[in-house]
Amino acid sequence: MLIAYLTLFGALCITHHSNAAPIFSTHTDREVAAESFENYMRGNGYSVDRGELVYWDLEKCQQEGGALKCFGNNPDSPYGINSFLNENAVDGEYTKDLDINIERRFRADEAIVFFGLTPPEAKYIGYTHYLSKRRFGRSKRINASLGDTINHLNINVTGDGSPGDTFNSDVCIVTTADQNMFDAIATGMLSVGVPSDSMNLQVLAKDTLQLGLTKHHDSISWLNRIVRFADKEAGAAYMANPPVFLFRITPLTEKEIAPYPIPIRKTRKTGQNENYMWYTIERLERTLRKRFDRKVRTSYINPSSKVTATFGETCLKKEKNCKRDNSDAAYFFNYPARNMGPNELLIIYGVNHVQTGFATYMSISIYDWNGVAFAALNSEDDMVGSASQFIPYMEHVDKAFAIVMARDCTEFAYCLEVPYTRPGFPSWVTPVLTVRNILHPNTTAGPDFEEIISTNVMYAKLQRKLPSLKVNATGANDGDFKL
Repeated sequence: MLIAYLTLFGALCITHHSNAAPIFSTHTDREVAAESFENYMRGNGYSVDRGELVYWDLEKCQQEGGALKCFGNNPDSPYGINSFLNENAVDGEYTKDLDINIERRFRADEAIVFFGLTPPEAKYIGYTHYLSKRRFGRSKRINASLGDTINHLNINVTGDGSPGDTFNSDVCIVTTADQNMFDAIATGMLSVGVPSDSMNLQVLAKDTLQLGLTKHHDSISWLNRIVRFADKEAGAAYMANPPVFLFRITPLTEKEIAPYPIPIRKTRKTGQNENYMWYTIERLERTLRKRFDRKVRTSYINPSSKVTATFGETCLKKEKNCKRDNSDAAYFFNYPARNMGPNELLIIYGVNHVQTGFATYMSISIYDWNGVAFAALNSEDDMVGSASQFIPYMEHVDKAFAIVMARDCTEFAYCLEVPYTRPGFPSWVTPVLTVRNILHPNTTAGPDFEEIISTNVMYAKLQRKLPSLKVNATGANDGDFKL
């Protein structure tokens, strides 16, 4: 087998980078290669069904019916979905309980091939495959990852090994349970000029999944994440017309497979932690209480954010929804349990994990009742300097943040203003917050939950107008967030 010696890992990268630039100089050349690959597979005993890669940005998600396809979207991170709409691609596949835009059932001897160009330069890209639905008496959404995410640090592409070479490079990602199928696809790709060291694998472990086409079998889906394009126009052009080809490869005659073992997850632990920040955060919390208690009728500190399930395996065992977990991220969930009327505030505060060196990107997304994001605060644009308005002389204040959410930000610096209508939400809606911490800079995985400090939320109801917080500790006008 081409990769028999690597089958212990979930999202496998055969080697590292090749020494060539992107193989195909134009997308027309890439289209010719895709057509040739399809013909090769058809000529060797396989049927081929084409799909498409569709990206859902914040605008699409906020449209009617967008919630299901947006999976708790991050406004800074458009989600791409591998979509196969042909219901008759494989005879006997049961699809009545599926949203075929985003999920399908597969035989164990099948494969999905993602072939094309990676996105333009971005802060992060990641490709994750999921068990979407499983039948526990009835069909139930599990949304559990099936292995480690393939990201821009570990993906195999036709780059030169230099920093950033994983962007705008040709790549092939194969999702399958069968080592023989992977070998056949790698041979087909090689025949059209794609070398073996540009191949990547997403394992469908037979011992974990119930693979098959009936309503009693699992459905599979994919989520492709991109965070903050360096060039927004180039990013928008990529998402509008992705230079990517998707194939569903099925043997004409069902075959016995050479299965992969259950993937082993990469470790998150580094042996370090943020415990030195506890005193700063406690001081910040006391100062916030003191500041707002004098001026408000009510104040309430929400309990610490709850950790989401770390890995898909945990959710499968507990038969619970994993909400599209990602091995590249540490997610925290906060449900303030308070509405936002005209005089009500939420103060979000905690550690900026990018500043402490435990993440490459951090965001806080605010959702409405449908799970569609209204806005996001991030570590680059919104958090830096925000805690200094409350504890200007405190040690490590540069690594902390404190941001107000309000209906009217006139009186506040570092404030996110929430309108009552779209893209905001009405006063009777209770917002939900999700904190994302992506990729520890010294690993290829997300931060370890036990090594970082979670984000907190304070609720306050104003009794009268507060004195302006527009001027920070240095006397500079910080202004409001621009959505």
